[in-house]
Amino acid sequence: MIDKIIYTYWTNGGTNYKLGFLNVENMIYIFNKSVKESYKLVKTVVIYCDQYGYDFLYNKIDADFIVIDYSQYEFDTRYWNFPKIISYNLQNEPFLHVDIDAIIYKLDKNAEVISEMQRGVFYDTSLYPSLEDKKELLSHFNGWLTCSGILGGNNIQIFKELFNEVKETVKNEEKYYIYPKTRMIIEEVMISALINKNNINVTYLNKKEKDFIHYWGEEKQINFL
Repeated sequence: MIDKIIYTYWTNGGTNYKLGFLNVENMIYIFNKSVKESYKLVKTVVIYCDQYGYDFLYNKIDADFIVIDYSQYEFDTRYWNFPKIISYNLQNEPFLHVDIDAIIYKLDKNAEVISEMQRGVFYDTSLYPSLEDKKELLSHFNGWLTCSGILGGNNIQIFKELFNEVKETVKNEEKYYIYPKTRMIIEEVMISALINKNNINVTYLNKKEKDFIHYWGEEKQINFL
């Protein structure tokens, strides 16, 4: 049963504290709202972060913190979503990961895998030479993406499998240009492919029923204060 919600706050060595928001004040405002709602659903809320993130947040957000030494993981920092995959991999009990720009109001604690939503997407494998060795796995992707803004479940093994699939792909390879969609592929496309390959049941939240809010892209440039 899912009774733990986790977040990832990776500042890339203290170089990025606002994570796409207009300013850090707005980021903290939404992050706090998200954590407070999460505590209404589960007993445990944990933020995985680097040391810079902890030093910045520990007296601003009421949650447990686990500081990760990301230097033990070799990855190109342009893959800014890989620290979230690290957080997935560290779990040894059912969990739900919520992005700091998302708020969840409803949770099926018994879901095998739970996601905020599903959407269609197209990509051309030939554009991503760094993924050449993932063609067999990616062949299981059917065009429907399991989104990761809110993602987790009772099946924690599938998330460890995701980490093992991408940990080599994200290593420093300056010869490859990293398209924005490459980041989506190493996380959302691959988890979708693994879900299909393993016939895993996914429960999707209902945005129309206000199960969650997720401030995407330009929405994070709104002044919430």
